[in-house]
Amino acid sequence: MNTIWKFPIAITDRQSIQMPAEFSILHVGLDPTGQPCIWAAVNAAAQKRAFEIVTVGTGNPLPHVGGYVGSFNQGPFVWHVFTGPGADTNRLGGFHYQTRENGPPAASDEALREVR
Repeated sequence: MNTIWKFPIAITDRQSIQMPAEFSILHVGLDPTGQPCIWAAVNAAAQKRAFEIVTVGTGNPLPHVGGYVGSFNQGPFVWHVFTGPGADTNRLGGFHYQTRENGPPAASDEALREVR
């Protein structure tokens, strides 16, 4: 089942969070309680795996990282979230979500693609 999940993160240099192997990161920010989180579209049925993230504050040295995930403000601080070294956020998990449940694109969708 495809759904959107929230993953709380800590403000720390490196950490590992458990996520389904099939996902697409949508947003990084603070939830209504002020907790930093990553929101991702996931295949909830996929096996979970460790996903390393690196958080760096503005003005701090940038260590070796993978792809950029997003940035968020927390009070006077701006935090920048990256994947761990060797990971690229554009390919992580290989998750592709569709707007129609298991069906081919509608004819109107195909016409829109041709116009673009």
